[in-house]
Amino acid sequence: MDWWQTAGLMATLVLTGTAVATFGWRVLRQETDKLRSETESLREESRNAHARIGGEIVQLGSDLRGEISRLREDQDAALGRVRDELRGEMAQLRDGQASLRDGQASLREGLGEVRGELRGLTHSMLALREDFRAHVLAGAD
Repeated sequence: MDWWQTAGLMATLVLTGTAVATFGWRVLRQETDKLRSETESLREESRNAHARIGGEIVQLGSDLRGEISRLREDQDAALGRVRDELRGEMAQLRDGQASLRDGQASLREGLGEVRGELRGLTHSMLALREDFRAHVLAGAD
């Protein structure tokens, strides 16, 4: 083999190697660009998902606070109604107690009058008995 054939073969090998390396470099660069693009796309999707999920969490928290507030208002209203009903019933019970006390006082007065009348009746009976004895004893003499 002549030197120029060897040099030509070497030049061909160098050019072929350079072409293969350049082709490989371009393929790697394209793949790297694809990966960068996909990575950026994934990052963007992740940011969007994070923002969406964050918004949903904020909305959920707001909804829960609103629901809790409505439940508290309903509970407060129900407790207020129960409290008002109990106050009304307590007022009725107090009125009933006052009425019972008035009834007891009039019963005591009535019992006092009945006792007075019974005492008077007892004195009258004793006087009648004494009169009857005196009459019976006077008739026996």
